[in-house]
Amino acid sequence: MARTGLPSEITDTITDPYYLVQMGFTVAKNMSSLYAGTVDSVTYTADRSIEVNLTSSANGKISGSIVIDNSDNAWSTIVLGQSPSGLTCTIYKAYTATPTVSELVMLFDGYMDE
Repeated sequence: MARTGLPSEITDTITDPYYLVQMGFTVAKNMSSLYAGTVDSVTYTADRSIEVNLTSSANGKISGSIVIDNSDNAWSTIVLGQSPSGLTCTIYKAYTATPTVSELVMLFDGYMDE
């Protein structure tokens, strides 16, 4: 029997994760690398220019970087006004367009450096 199309469950599934990033600047910056929305009363702005790179060592230490496009100098204004060093940073991974708190995978919860 020939198939004429894929079920919507397959075509709508996100197979690569996207990231929700919370940064503790005085004016909180909450960004999503794919979708804008609210999860657990936190509103995220869609910013497809975010690149999250995390690695974990054998002893469990997590290090990495968040690369954000600064073509309009908006981030320069924020960082020059308040150094990120010592501010909180939380990074989640998600696979659904409207994740619930239980669907988020916390990758990092700690402090930023320069």
